[in-house]
Amino acid sequence: MSITYKGTHSTTECKGGNGGGYFSLAPELETDPIISITIAKGWNDYVGKIKITYSNNRTVETGRGNGNATTLNLGPDEYINRIDIYYSSYVEFLKITTNEGNSIETGNQYRGSKHVLLQDKRLIGFYGHSGDWLDAIGCLYED
Repeated sequence: MSITYKGTHSTTECKGGNGGGYFSLAPELETDPIISITIAKGWNDYVGKIKITYSNNRTVETGRGNGNATTLNLGPDEYINRIDIYYSSYVEFLKITTNEGNSIETGNQYRGSKHVLLQDKRLIGFYGHSGDWLDAIGCLYED
């Protein structure tokens, strides 16, 4: 696995299947926090796409979702601190929550195994496998 983030970080376990190609959505510098995140449904209500914009206006994305895109714009002191998923061979459902209680979600939360991927840590990015949708996902977070 190759993660390009130059700051100090840790990773969660990657959950889901083995399909698709490897991806890493990470900031170039630790001083570039996430300012917005967009998620969208893909085929068969799987999680299809994740797009992150960092404070230096660099945007990174993975997947090919085109349905019901939802964007969460973060305030000056707001950050993502919780990621909930349901997964099987794919990422079935994704919920992203901030330290201020704002959240977005997509997918089908009634399929697969439930897992809290990240809790009480500051998210800096994601890694995993994707193709036409998200096959597997893990989190990069600040130490």
